[in-house]
Amino acid sequence: MKIERVNRRPFRLVPSDQGPHRFGGVSTVNGSTPSGSTVPLQLVLELDLTDKKLPVEADAPLARLPLFYPFKYGCGGPEVQYAVLSDNEIQILYMSDPEPDEPDEQYVQVDQLPSVALALEPLSYEQARIMTFMEYNGYFQAEGDDKQLRNDLHDPFYLPFGGQRGSIPNAGDVICRNPECEFHDRSVHFQCLTMVPPIPVAGDTSFWYEYEGDVAFCFGLCYYCGTVIVFNVCT
Repeated sequence: MKIERVNRRPFRLVPSDQGPHRFGGVSTVNGSTPSGSTVPLQLVLELDLTDKKLPVEADAPLARLPLFYPFKYGCGGPEVQYAVLSDNEIQILYMSDPEPDEPDEQYVQVDQLPSVALALEPLSYEQARIMTFMEYNGYFQAEGDDKQLRNDLHDPFYLPFGGQRGSIPNAGDVICRNPECEFHDRSVHFQCLTMVPPIPVAGDTSFWYEYEGDVAFCFGLCYYCGTVIVFNVCT
């Protein structure tokens, strides 16, 4: 199954009691535990593909897209790639470090991140302009109307989604590890869906443990085969 981003409109995911999307919580998807391990990947986002605003589509029937991260692997910095086979199953294609860390050395100690319902909210041109500017240029500070726009958006739970990123700072080349991809083991065009920082839930960030700080978890798609590629970067 190929999943792809279908437009470049920038959005953000915001907490909403009636939101169709979800941050954290328990996953019911099969295949999220690497072969030979008993430690599963952990759910970061579950996206409802029936939301017409969501700029993501699959080429076969699929109602949800789970985004997992291997928090308990690789001393805090692993990469993972997986294919989504159905609403209930993924197939892990690659793990940069397939052995889980020792329990007392795992960067996240909880079994799942706290759950929050989310809704997708499109950014206006002005909102996207100031957020992009502030993200890529730390020298100039927002003033006047731009400062107000930034303040309106400056929620600790700021979760960007979609848009177009020409590059991801500190990521380097993104390599597709899917043996079925025509660009297997080669640098590919990476369709970034979201970069998730250690955001608070109900004002609390303690569940992130060692990950609190300047890090973001990057989730996206190989443009060619539509599988999910995940890694983290220092911000």
